[in-house]
Amino acid sequence: MRFHKTKAWISLGLLIIEILIALFFTRGFIRSFMGDVLSVCLLYVLVGTFFDFNKLKLGLSVLIFAFAVEFAQYFKLTEYLDFEKGSFGYIVLGATFDLLAYGLGIIVCLIFDYKIKL
Repeated sequence: MRFHKTKAWISLGLLIIEILIALFFTRGFIRSFMGDVLSVCLLYVLVGTFFDFNKLKLGLSVLIFAFAVEFAQYFKLTEYLDFEKGSFGYIVLGATFDLLAYGLGIIVCLIFDYKIKL
């Protein structure tokens, strides 16, 4: 385990962008698709801030996690768990099904990580 300053700053930047998207884009391509792309990038970089995992294994792990969340959304896990709309659990599990955005996000992260060598 180690702390990587560059990845920490990138994580902070991605988090700020995600918050701005949530605040200012209520629907459309940026909110629904780009927000999902950036969310897996944020998770990838955030984990990489603290752990020195193999890049491909980290990317696949984040992708599997994201897919698990998406499938939970698809099967309406929020309803089975009786989460109220707007609650933390409801927001985390969300209400969309966008595997393509997550896949694209991981591809973008891996390309940047291999080319720039973060």
